[in-house]
This record gives sequence, structure tokens and C-alpha cells, in this order.
Amino acid sequence: MSIISNTESESVVQPTFSGLMTLILAIGAGFSVASIYYVQPILPQIGHDLQLSLDGMGLVPTLTQIGYALGILLLLPLGDRYDRRKIIAVKSAALTAMLWLCSQVTGPTALCMSSLLLGMAATLAQDIVPVAAILAPAGKQGKNVGTVMTGLLIGILLSRTVSGVVGEYIGWRAMYQLAALSIAIIGIALWRILPAFAQHSALSYPCLLRSMLQLWRSYPALHCTALHCTARHWRKGCFLSGLAHSGQRWRGTSRPALRQSVRPLWCSKSHTVRRCAFSRWF
Repeated sequence: MSIISNTESESVVQPTFSGLMTLILAIGAGFSVASIYYVQPILPQIGHDLQLSLDGMGLVPTLTQIGYALGILLLLPLGDRYDRRKIIAVKSAALTAMLWLCSQVTGPTALCMSSLLLGMAATLAQDIVPVAAILAPAGKQGKNVGTVMTGLLIGILLSRTVSGVVGEYIGWRAMYQLAALSIAIIGIALWRILPAFAQHSALSYPCLLRSMLQLWRSYPALHCTALHCTARHWRKGCFLSGLAHSGQRWRGTSRPALRQSVRPLWCSKSHTVRRCAFSRWF
């Protein structure tokens, strides 16, 4: 089975790719990926309101990240089979619904299930990035993809700060509700500005999944990159989730003392990553 070709033109209608469209795509990518990180600073509040144990609190961001990984594996290949505009619209609606559901939960089971589905729907960000490359004029694909990726990274960086402030002064449920509103607005904006996209591949869904395995076998560099990114993401997630839970205990601590408390935790995780069996590949 051959690898899916990317040489065909995907868009049915080639719109004028303006700076406004680039900005909306960047904002959409940022808000979408931020959805999986809002939970980290507000974990203590969620745990207090829902009477969660420490393990239960840790399970919420874990399931969100698992859902995100499953979404990348199982949902992203659909972009080659169906109209990307419709996929973005469906994921926007699903992400809005899951964020709103998270704001209404009253028990740990509902929160865990909605967090898992939220993570899967948040792969909307990974559908927006290739759209920037497809629609960009010849010779400007790198510039426009870089702009959208910048928006995505800003969303990752600012999500925890915004969530912490909103959770502190308004409440963790309000944070989820505001996030749902932002995704709904972005989804409507993307539906209005994006053109329809032609079907890029006639392969069935199982064949699309198998084609990913062929890519893995054909490009050994993917092994190193994937494992490297997994290790870095794991380290960051463990550190920040633990930091949010310990925030109450560290309040009022002087800055030098806080720095001394955090440094061993971060360095130990860095050392663990470096000592992994696959570290020799990078």
C-alpha cells in the first residue's frame, strides 16, 4: 500500500489568504490547544468541590492528555478522507459541548469521562495547522504555518496563567464556561472564512490508520522525534500538575525558598528523562 500523496490540491475554492484569516487560524489553534491545559491550575478547587482524592485529581489531567493522544491517532487521519472545513466545525461543536459539560459536572465519573472526550475534541488545533499550509500562497506556506504555530504555542503558555487567575477570582466552573464560549465563537468564525476542501484520499478509515504505520516504518527519524517529544511533554505535564496541587502549601513562601523547593523536582525529572533507555537516540 502506498503512502498517501500530498501533491494534490485539496481546496475546491481558493480564497484570498489574508492576514485576517491567518490571525483567526492562529487564535483558533491557540484557544483549542489551551483547552487541555486549563485544568492544571484549578485542580485544587475542583478536588475540593467534588471531594476528589489526590489520585482522583491526578486522573483528570491524565485522562485529558490520553484523550488528546487518542484524538491525534484516531481522528486526525480523517482530514485526508473528508472535508476539513466540516471536520473543524464538528470538532468545534464537540469541544464546546465538552467544555460546557465539564463546568456542569457534579461527580468524579462525569468529570473524568468529559475530560477524556475534551482531549479528543481538542485535536481541533491539529486540524487548523495544515489548513494554513494548504490555503497559503505558493512560497508563503512556511510563514503562515509559523504564524499559526505561534498562536498555538501562545495558547499553551498563557492557558495556565489565565485559568489560574479566572479560577481564583470567579471559580473553576466559570473558566470552563468562558473556554466553551471562546471555542464556539472561533468555530463560527472558521466556518465562515474557510472554503470547502476536496476529498484528498479515497482510502477507507482502516487503510488510513495502516498508512500511518507505513509512515512510521518508512521514516526512522519519526521514532526519535516522537519519543523525544513524549519525554519532554511527560516531564512538563508531571511538573506543572504537581506544582498546581502544591500551590496552596507554597503560598507566602519567599522567592528564594520557593526556588530551592522547585529546582530539585525539575532537575530530578530532567535526569530521569536523560536516563531513559531511548535517550541514546537523541
